[in-house]
Amino acid sequence: MSRLITGLVFGLVLTACADSPASSPSAGAEHPTSPAGILIAAAEKTESAGSAHLAFQFSVQSADTAQSFTGDADVNFGNGDPATAEAHMRFAFPKSLGTNMGSMEMTLDAGPVVYMRSPIFTEMLGAPTPWIKIDPATVPGMADQLGALTGGQADPTGSLTMLYGLIDVEEVGSEQVDGAPATHYRATFDLTTALEQIPAANREALQQAIDGIQQQTGGTDVTAMPIDVWVDGDGYLKQFRYLFEIPTGAVGGGGSFGMTMTLSHVGDPVDIQPPPADQVTDILDLAPSMATA
Repeated sequence: MSRLITGLVFGLVLTACADSPASSPSAGAEHPTSPAGILIAAAEKTESAGSAHLAFQFSVQSADTAQSFTGDADVNFGNGDPATAEAHMRFAFPKSLGTNMGSMEMTLDAGPVVYMRSPIFTEMLGAPTPWIKIDPATVPGMADQLGALTGGQADPTGSLTMLYGLIDVEEVGSEQVDGAPATHYRATFDLTTALEQIPAANREALQQAIDGIQQQTGGTDVTAMPIDVWVDGDGYLKQFRYLFEIPTGAVGGGGSFGMTMTLSHVGDPVDIQPPPADQVTDILDLAPSMATA
């Protein structure tokens, strides 16, 4: 199940880091006091703040194991412009998951250019430096492999793209989240609704992300997924959680993958810099055959 887990980490996490929908009329915007409207307003307000720190918690369950691991990220949203979005992400994969990836860092520079650091790159690619550089413009097919990330979509409020596809939204009540009061909402994400309501510029990226997850899980239907969202007292997104069920007949033998994303330090300055040049090797220096013809 390890390859599936790794694929879901990239697919689901990067969907969470997808591009936020551009401001445009929507069902939620027309009814800002409805639960759905409140969530979309919170998404747009969070993006407008410009930056945030994210804390990730992941859970993976199969027929014979249950594991958890964590990650975090600092993000500049890029004022809604994917070309200027930046992020620095850190993840730790426990050995019990059956993957040799170990720790991983990922920096997305405006452009976009992706920098990645993990022991597995030294082992598999023979990289002479801690970091490798991936420029999607020079590597054909890399955009598909990296999904939303390679489109410059480092905005974590891209989980907010999913908010455009929520149905059956209901308010659960007031709760404490990360030491702060927040209002809890529960809903179902419906892909068809999302693709109808989000701006046209975002539809292709969302569809590609969903297609990638379906490929990783052998065609699993991801058009109806339960989602919980918390909004803090200032109207910002505080937490976002979903559980992705993997049918028994899917690749990897079934189970579930869950992610909780908690936001803090919304609007605080974030300085994201690429790694020093002497610590970076271009992926094309390791695999010239990957270059664009």
